[in-house]
Amino acid sequence: MPIKLKRTIAIIVPGCHEKLILKRGLKKVAHFAHPRHGCQLFSEGESDEHLEGKKFIYHELKQAGWQVQYEAYQSELHQRPDILGQKAGCGLVAFEYQCAPISFQKLVYRSRGYKQGRLAYIWILGKRYFLKGRLTQQNAMFMHWAPNLGFYLLFLDIARKRFEIDYAIQQADFLPLKYLRHYAYSFQELIAFLHARHEICYYPLTAKQIMTQEYKFQQQIYYGSKSLASLRAYCYTKGLTLADLPKQIFIDSYHPPLYRKLLLVLRSFQLLDYQDTQAVLKDSLYLLPFVRINPHLASGGLQLT
Repeated sequence: MPIKLKRTIAIIVPGCHEKLILKRGLKKVAHFAHPRHGCQLFSEGESDEHLEGKKFIYHELKQAGWQVQYEAYQSELHQRPDILGQKAGCGLVAFEYQCAPISFQKLVYRSRGYKQGRLAYIWILGKRYFLKGRLTQQNAMFMHWAPNLGFYLLFLDIARKRFEIDYAIQQADFLPLKYLRHYAYSFQELIAFLHARHEICYYPLTAKQIMTQEYKFQQQIYYGSKSLASLRAYCYTKGLTLADLPKQIFIDSYHPPLYRKLLLVLRSFQLLDYQDTQAVLKDSLYLLPFVRINPHLASGGLQLT
């Protein structure tokens, strides 16, 4: 039997204590819904990792003396950070715990929104973004750089209830990614580590590592690797083969983690006086919205104009 409700009766959701309104349109069956952006319990489609991670961050911020809110909608920005926090005497900080895939464009859009709204923001990454010994565009785009940390990424391993900072991240052609890792079991410990002084340097290559690079380069030449196709074609125009390239195409240390393609290819084009080195360079870089790239190119003998 249908229930008749008086217009004066307010329907309240127990969880968020917000009012519901009755929607009766032409296309959908009549139903109750929140007024737009009314509910703070906006957790549809969230994974357990994301829900538990938000709770952990919320608790840690409270323990550190922050004023915090779950998913407080910022109407001026049309954005809803996972956690909005404020420490006495400081501005608002948006905390985003990113567990699901996100496009580069959306990452930039959301970050720019916070910046325009004068909110500081921190991206904390879930398990799908763990480095696992290699860098991809998916995790590289979250990298930041600081003098005391070098290139770094911030994670939350909710299964182990700890923050993880991978810092001093660096790469070299054909060799495993190098980085240091620190575990922080509270937000206060995390902040202390991020502000502490750390000596950061790029590791020199050992004789064995240099031999590994040269051997793997020769392998790629032998098997006709696609990653060398454009360089191979340009060498032919100069009357050269890839095997004729000098050893100066290699550098003797690890370098900043800027490149999604082989650095030796870029250096080869530069040594061969290729006219459009800048186009090759831009095509070879990761998209890094939070890093000023130019100051870090010199260690690879390159420059972006």
